[in-house]
Amino acid sequence: MYYQYVRFVDRFLRFNRNYQIEYFKLSYPGDGSSEREVDLLKRWIDTVIQLKVKDLDFFDYSWEWGFDNFQLPSTIYICESLVSLKLSTVTLPSVKSVSLPFLRVLKLGAVKFADHLDLETLISGCTALETLAIRFFDRVQVLQVSSQSLLSFTHVAPKLVFTHAVRKPLAEKDLSIVIDAPRLEYLKLSDHQTSSFIIKNPGSLVAVDIDINLSSGFDSRNMIRDFLVGISSVKNMTISSIILKIIYDYLRCEPLPPHSVIYISCMLSSTTTGLKCCQPFLRSAQI
Repeated sequence: MYYQYVRFVDRFLRFNRNYQIEYFKLSYPGDGSSEREVDLLKRWIDTVIQLKVKDLDFFDYSWEWGFDNFQLPSTIYICESLVSLKLSTVTLPSVKSVSLPFLRVLKLGAVKFADHLDLETLISGCTALETLAIRFFDRVQVLQVSSQSLLSFTHVAPKLVFTHAVRKPLAEKDLSIVIDAPRLEYLKLSDHQTSSFIIKNPGSLVAVDIDINLSSGFDSRNMIRDFLVGISSVKNMTISSIILKIIYDYLRCEPLPPHSVIYISCMLSSTTTGLKCCQPFLRSAQI
């Protein structure tokens, strides 16, 4: 069956060598130990890049068995035809140069980078990027997103890492998030190990979904003030009970800036406490 599958893919790629491939999805269920399989995967990916693939989706399952992630070829950084790139549980090589001028959608799930600055370099090389979604397992200290074209950004960090029959907690490392995207309309942050987050140029935001647990050592007062001022024009807001409580504690000392929220959703641990915390929003709403 394996060799039949390999021959089929090889024949398909040879038959279409004079055509552009719109969509190519590949899932790797191996253990990453076979050099022959690794070379085969790299050859297929290099081939579809040469065929100017527009939508590339690759998932490596070998991490579930405790093996090293498959490392993509560096040609992934210079595929100028790419419009959508979705990668899960793979390793990206060190970034030397990035040329992805038409990439609009970038989704990364548990992707490892050779250097902690490689993600910033990758994003900066996607000059048409509109949607960015990141799901981290490996922790970095600073997640910096800077894009002039970005419209939607999602960052989700699960509390547990799922491997083969094992659930392991994430490493205890606090994350600082810095977002500079003047056209950003949708923002979702879900990470209970966030020490701080800064949103520059937030005036274009329409909807936010915030579920973070700020570290006790962080100066939350200034952060909360900047956050509330920045989202004053947001129409749709979803916040966790933790964030709602932090905001309520802050508002006992500082007034809430006028805002125009039309829809607010909160996950409340206590109905009485939750309604009490929501009162400042209702009083300042410009309805």
